[in-house]
Amino acid sequence: LKLKRHYYIQLWEREDWLQEGYLILVSLLEQHPELLWEDERLYRYFKTKFSSYLKDVLRQQESQKRQFHKMAYEEIGDVAHAIPS
Repeated sequence: LKLKRHYYIQLWEREDWLQEGYLILVSLLEQHPELLWEDERLYRYFKTKFSSYLKDVLRQQESQKRQFHKMAYEEIGDVAHAIPS
């Protein structure tokens, strides 16, 4: 949960951080079962993999924001005639 101080993920609560971390850990141990007996190496691998995952989530979040800001808009003067007074 230390990484929570460095990254802000919208709408994530403590349980979300724990669940995502757990999924990353399970995936990591499936790919590298030998890490189960090497605590220090497991910690480094997990921290790197989870940090990369969080950066991907943030990129996706920022991408969605940019898409929202790029949405087409119409000048109010162009549609003022359609707004009832």
